[in-house]
Amino acid sequence: MEYVSLEEIAKNLNSISWDILSLLSKKENLSLDDIKSKLNLSSMKIYKEISRLEGGVLINSKKDSQDWRRLNFNITEYGIKILKYK
Repeated sequence: MEYVSLEEIAKNLNSISWDILSLLSKKENLSLDDIKSKLNLSSMKIYKEISRLEGGVLINSKKDSQDWRRLNFNITEYGIKILKYK
């Protein structure tokens, strides 16, 4: 497995990714709808970026304890560290 530095990952993030990371760094357990409404973007754009961020282990998701259909997103330790490269 090849190691990729946080700096290298940061270079490949776009503005939507940075916005999502910033948002999640301020508030935990946001759903796709929460993120969509706060950033005023389509579900598809948000979902695409969330998938990329989750694949990069910058955010994670878990099922909502009150509604099993809903996923909540949180920033990871790596996601917090990468914010310094913004």
